[in-house]
Amino acid sequence: MKLLQNISLNFLGTVFIFSGMVKVIDPVGTAIKLGEYFEVFSYDFSSVFHVFVPYSLALSVIFCASEVILGVGLLTKFRLKTTLWATFSLIVFFSFLTFYSAKYNKVTDCGCFGDAIKFTPWQSFGKDILLLVITGFLLFRQKYLNLHTSKLSMIAIGLTSFLTIAIEIYAILHLPPIDFRVYKIGNNIPELMKPSEPCEYIYVLTKNSKDYEFKDLPSDYQKEGYEFKESKTVNEDACTPKILDYNIYNSEKDFTAESFIGTKFIIAIRETPDNPDKELFKKMTTLAKVLTEEEKIETVIYASAPEADLEAFLHQVQMQDVPYYFADGTLLKTMIRADPGFVLLKNGTIKGKWHYNDLPTVEEIKKSAMQ
Repeated sequence: MKLLQNISLNFLGTVFIFSGMVKVIDPVGTAIKLGEYFEVFSYDFSSVFHVFVPYSLALSVIFCASEVILGVGLLTKFRLKTTLWATFSLIVFFSFLTFYSAKYNKVTDCGCFGDAIKFTPWQSFGKDILLLVITGFLLFRQKYLNLHTSKLSMIAIGLTSFLTIAIEIYAILHLPPIDFRVYKIGNNIPELMKPSEPCEYIYVLTKNSKDYEFKDLPSDYQKEGYEFKESKTVNEDACTPKILDYNIYNSEKDFTAESFIGTKFIIAIRETPDNPDKELFKKMTTLAKVLTEEEKIETVIYASAPEADLEAFLHQVQMQDVPYYFADGTLLKTMIRADPGFVLLKNGTIKGKWHYNDLPTVEEIKKSAMQ
């Protein structure tokens, strides 16, 4: 039983550290996911949840860091009784979120392991139930556990707390140090918009109340007394394109295919603030002009704001000469974790990404384009 306790404790701690770390490197992504939950709950339960939306990023920082800190606490047995109860409470909270997502198909990706590993809602809920059972077992057996807190565990918790918060601050002020998304540097968007292989199906036919599976649908199955029941996709992951939401357009044309021709420096703008950083946009305007006129690198704006608001905003920041196109807000959030953010696209391949705090120079853009 002691061996099972140690295995359970180490497994739980490892899962929490991994789950937390893949989110710590991208707290903005977790904040977006929390915002989606709050929006859903404000509609389904009470408008009071809408109050939490502006605090999504702060809550994300706390949740992500807590997972890693609790994981280290479990492995080092830091105040184990308190750590186990905190772990149990957090799992109960996430179990509710994943169950609600699965049952009512609200938020189809819980973001449990960030963008590193994708789970279906029911898989996420099943994972949480497993962790809940393991934590419950450890709580039941806590009197047999070593509850002594060593100096080493206190040092480990202190260092973990400092490092996780530091990584999160860096990711917020710049970009995630590791990118697991489909729009990471090096990926070719048009290639990922195609399935990696043709879809394969299994056809289920019924005869005399018994189901039969066929790889190919018989042309004369009705004459043989079969009834069609359903078809199942055998290789759904492989035959579904990794990118489904890349659609760029304006009132005059669809820019999607054209965006893959040549080199494009994309300025992604999701929202149009009332008081923008005028110095930043002045530098952006100068950069766009130099790139377009001297380097023959076309600069375009991808925006998700309403057209009237966008035009007024571009006039306000004196960027009205830069051509703009529209994209879904979710696409822009996935493509770049900054608003505004910058993406360098060459023949459909992402060559560079920058946060607005790291506005690139012309030389940096040219160097990225050549890589």
